[in-house]
Amino acid sequence: MRLLLFLFLLITSHVVIAQDYSFSKLNPILLKNADAIVRLDEMSILVKSSDYMEVTSTRIVTVLNENGSKHVNAMAFYDKETSIKDLEAIIYDDNSKEIDKFKEKDFIDQTATGEGTLYSDSRVKFLKYTPVNYPYTIVLRTYPYNGIDYCF
Repeated sequence: MRLLLFLFLLITSHVVIAQDYSFSKLNPILLKNADAIVRLDEMSILVKSSDYMEVTSTRIVTVLNENGSKHVNAMAFYDKETSIKDLEAIIYDDNSKEIDKFKEKDFIDQTATGEGTLYSDSRVKFLKYTPVNYPYTIVLRTYPYNGIDYCF
């Protein structure tokens, strides 16, 4: 009996539930005078030792118009002491249908310092995305971001 109960719970817990990022599900009060809506900005920090931690982050932003694109912040900073294991961005249309998917190789990698700095190890990976239609929703996930020093 316990085995049947365990199997039932295991099967029901693995049912895939699609994320609903539909524009129609947004509260109309949030839409008034808004360019973008941050639906989720979550960070999980797992400290494994005094000199090692893993940071996982998820950011979901619905961009309502052209002015809202600046609020996406699809970027991740790193240096010689930190690393990014996996980085992805998924773009959804206003009906929660997936439009595009970007992996870490699709992000642009460049130095994170200004022109006045002679030398620095700080780097940034960012996504340059030009939308076809508005509104759209972008889901940005950064998987274990390792190291002592952390900046996102």
